[in-house]
Amino acid sequence: MRRNPLFIGALAAGVLLAGLTVPRANAHSIILNETSAVLNAGLWTYTYSATLTGGSIINSGAITAPSAQVAHAGGDYFNFIDFNGYVPASANASALTVVGGASWQVTTSFLGFTPTDNTIVPDDATILNINFQYVGTNAGNTGSQSISTFADLSLGFVTLKSTTAPGGPNQIEYQAQDEAISTLTDQSNQGFVLGPVPVVGGSVPEPASLGLLALGAVGLLARRRR
Repeated sequence: MRRNPLFIGALAAGVLLAGLTVPRANAHSIILNETSAVLNAGLWTYTYSATLTGGSIINSGAITAPSAQVAHAGGDYFNFIDFNGYVPASANASALTVVGGASWQVTTSFLGFTPTDNTIVPDDATILNINFQYVGTNAGNTGSQSISTFADLSLGFVTLKSTTAPGGPNQIEYQAQDEAISTLTDQSNQGFVLGPVPVVGGSVPEPASLGLLALGAVGLLARRRR
């Protein structure tokens, strides 16, 4: 049976682009999900939604100064580990939920934070982490600035800019820490989201360009076979 080369190429490109879908974490804590990655004027804007799962509390506290891999102190947080090509000062947390005058502080660090339960994820000391920490003047599970929920609660979204295009599955790891309502103890969570692909030896093709490349390669192979 003779197959149309264009059909074969389109199928290959579809499989390639489908491979960019990223698995989402399933745990009780702050969950991040990719929303979009948009190219504009040579920069990629990444948008991520944040959800606080039922039975969790986010507490405010003093900001933890970014430094090396350090024990967590101060307010609860989430961060993106090794966010390639980060554009300085581009992270925006203004669309995240706050209570009682607290705020989300954005910092960068090459290592850290480490959750209080000492869960440590792989972390390249040469690539920046982008940290979003909930800060305020009071702390504790019953503080007036705490965000507490018994059902899943949308916290809004954050945006970050990068000079590099989206990567394939599991490119960016994130971690988060908050408290459990039932035990009033710290809990942490890790997961993967779509993010800037690491650049090795030059620029990285955009996903659309990769699809066109797949179309051309398969079409050429079919032509040679004829």
